[in-house]
Order: sequence, then structure tokens, then C-alpha cells
Amino acid sequence: GSVILLRVGKSDSDSIFEMANGIGGKEAIGYRNLQKEWKDALKMRISSLGSQLVIKQLKDLGIKNPWIGEWKSFKNNIRPENDDYFRKLLKYLAIEPESTITAMNALRRLHLMAAMRLRKMLKEKFENANLQTIHEKGFLIEDLGESPEIAKLGAFVCLSIGEEVFEVPESAVKQLQKA
Repeated sequence: GSVILLRVGKSDSDSIFEMANGIGGKEAIGYRNLQKEWKDALKMRISSLGSQLVIKQLKDLGIKNPWIGEWKSFKNNIRPENDDYFRKLLKYLAIEPESTITAMNALRRLHLMAAMRLRKMLKEKFENANLQTIHEKGFLIEDLGESPEIAKLGAFVCLSIGEEVFEVPESAVKQLQKA
């Protein structure tokens, strides 16, 4: 049968986040502090004025689609894509824009480096994996790094594919189920 590769435990984004921090070391800590500063300032502005007013004010500044919910929440959403929009947002939040933009660009590069490392690790693990073992056991779980914060990768033998589509609860995805 076919072999399906799935993450076990942590997600790609969690792994990339942790790997980027490891690659960046002390500099990454500084970048994360600046990231937290602008996101916290946005959260406080939303909390004090309400999201609708903040969106209106950002649109009035020329930011076409202010995705404030996404910008304030996700740790892997490092910054808005558009430099001009990000600069306007930072000024609106009374945060010095140029050093913050530079730091967030450096953080983005760390994330890209981490993603490339993760991809290389995946490729190496399964190019050298013993497919016979996978087929005998029905699965194989591989660690991708020493840190528990880095996702594991599971290779699972697919015995058949049914016609029905059903939802698997998240609690069942985080652990192997007995047959």
C-alpha cells in the first residue's frame, strides 16, 4: 500500500517558530520582543477603541485590508506583507517603524531558514527510512530534532481508501490509535 506522511504532535508552524528562535539565538529574542511589542500595542488599541473603529482608522490611513485579527494573534504572522501598510500601522501605534520593520524582516528570514532546514531534515529522514519496517509495523515515527518543540513525522501505511468523508477529532490526531 501507499505510505502517507503526517506530522505527529506539534505543527509545522510550531516547529519553524522554535527552530527560527534557535537559529537566531539572542538576536531572535530581541526580534520576538519587538514583535510582541507591536502586537501588544495593536491588542491594546483594539481593546480600548474596539475593532471596528481601529479598522476604520487604519483604512483612513490608506491601509486597504487591515487584517487586525490575524496581525495581532498569530505568532508566525510576523508582520503585514506590505511595507507601506506596516509602516503606517506602526506609526498609528506610536512605534518607531524603521527598526521594527528591519527586525521583522530579519525574523522572517530566520523563519525561512528554519523552514528550509525542516524540509531538508524531512527529506533526509525518509530517503534513508527502511520502507520494509514501515510496511511490517504499519507505521514509523521519526524525531526531526532533539527538542520536544520540533514536530515528529509519522509514516503510515494506507491499507485502503474509503468513499466516506468524516471528521477526526483533534484529540484523536495527537496520538496513535490502536487498530
